[in-house]
Amino acid sequence: MAVREYLNNNPAVVTIAAVVLLIVCLALIVRQLLGGGGGQARDMFFYDTASGQVFIESAAQFAPIEAPSGAGNGVRAHIYACGDCEDIASDIDAGMTPADIAGLGATLLYVERMPPDALAEYEAMQGAEDPDGRLAMAAEGLLSQMQVAELKDGVLQDWQSGTDMDPNLDPEQMWGTKISRLLSELCPGGERPSLCLPPR
Repeated sequence: MAVREYLNNNPAVVTIAAVVLLIVCLALIVRQLLGGGGGQARDMFFYDTASGQVFIESAAQFAPIEAPSGAGNGVRAHIYACGDCEDIASDIDAGMTPADIAGLGATLLYVERMPPDALAEYEAMQGAEDPDGRLAMAAEGLLSQMQVAELKDGVLQDWQSGTDMDPNLDPEQMWGTKISRLLSELCPGGERPSLCLPPR
């Protein structure tokens, strides 16, 4: 009971801990997807904010990227399905809409991008010599500035940043909490949803 009381009386501490955990998880996911610096990065699903359709590009790029409809319209798409997503993911083609994806049994739950100034800073680091790995660490630090937006009924909601650390902010309004809730509500019976990735 003491732990529950402490958590109820200190929502700012809970919020900060949740955000730090999410930032670490994002860094680990991106590092894994990019192959930890060796090998070729796998492809990921992206969403064209102008056309409302998905397309596939290399995970080595941080959104916003060039989309079929134009520069800066491509954001990373997070598509989930209940159970195994391998068969569903192989049926997701470029040009599909969130409704088409839902017809396959998956959900385009949210999208992700970096703010333009953070993306410009990241791109400026690319190609620079980095013998001691400081630039690579700084690039990973930029992950904490990621913004996400829920895709609800085909409409992109407001962008939110993982670094919104306002102590007056209700923890339920923070994007990490929202996404955790959306994921927990996605599948019946508490089944854990799986992230859909394009086939290798």
